[in-house]
Amino acid sequence: MMQRFVSRPDLPRLFADYWDLYVSQLPEAVFQKVNENFYRTTFFELCSRHLSKWFTWNVERSYPKGKTDLEFVGKYHEKFAGKRIVIKFKYYSNAKFKKFRTPVEKFALRKKDTDQIAGYVEGLMTEYPEADISQHVIYCFGNKGFRVFEIGGK
Repeated sequence: MMQRFVSRPDLPRLFADYWDLYVSQLPEAVFQKVNENFYRTTFFELCSRHLSKWFTWNVERSYPKGKTDLEFVGKYHEKFAGKRIVIKFKYYSNAKFKKFRTPVEKFALRKKDTDQIAGYVEGLMTEYPEADISQHVIYCFGNKGFRVFEIGGK
């Protein structure tokens, strides 16, 4: 899964693999205590363990308009030099997700989340105008599923 990402960077595929190989293996009882920090930190830990040759990470990096949840930062002189992947995680418990009355695959990207990540990227672009930035919002719905949205890049 990690080698596929290095060969062909596809964050939605990487997160889907993480969900299938990690999250889906956990017992139901775990999901009574999780929140977005659980998904962010376990995804970060897994990626940092296997992708540290090519990336460093920023966790909750502050910008003038707020903090990113997770950033992949391509290492200088490596394959992904100049690349930034900015991620905003959003979490809904199984009970809260049920109130939306929509299947996971039809859950729509929320404008407030798009606006929020755009503010972070604005700060990042000011600091690193030459960076190749991709933006993603990842929604996690308890243990019922997830959606990854890529937002128009720089």
